[in-house]
Amino acid sequence: MKTTGWLTLLLLPLSLALGACGYALVGKASNLPEDIETIYIEPFENRTARNQVEQIISAAIVEEMVQRGRLEVVSSRGEADSILEGAVTGLRVIPIAFDEEGRADTYEIRITLQVTFKRVTGEAIWSRDEYGFRQDYELEVSEAGFFDTEILALEDVSDDFAETLITDLFEGF
Repeated sequence: MKTTGWLTLLLLPLSLALGACGYALVGKASNLPEDIETIYIEPFENRTARNQVEQIISAAIVEEMVQRGRLEVVSSRGEADSILEGAVTGLRVIPIAFDEEGRADTYEIRITLQVTFKRVTGEAIWSRDEYGFRQDYELEVSEAGFFDTEILALEDVSDDFAETLITDLFEGF
């Protein structure tokens, strides 16, 4: 038998074992109940001192859910099989690096949510009381004088936050 024949015999059991152990491509697995097809995303409540944070995060979550396409996002509770609701309970923007003039140019943004994904009957499917996310954000010096830096940072970071949240919700990590 040629070397490739032996190699095939050795790799076949390994490939069968890996294929049967539940590995899947990231973003393709799902722990959602099969009967859940639609979702209503309740505008999140703001329990922070920062205005608009709940609007920015809610919009990013809706956009990510629409892009994923696994569940149809509907505009009212009456049309939905499930509901995603929650509150932004924490937001901290902390300067972590400075330029040569002493101005902050890199920030760490920490967002904390209380979030629940449930059936319209009220049965919780997935819930976290302190769902946290943090990410560094670099600020262009030219932007500092013209815009609210927290809004810029929140808009940039919210997309990544929403992607992480929806992945956790769907895949149950």
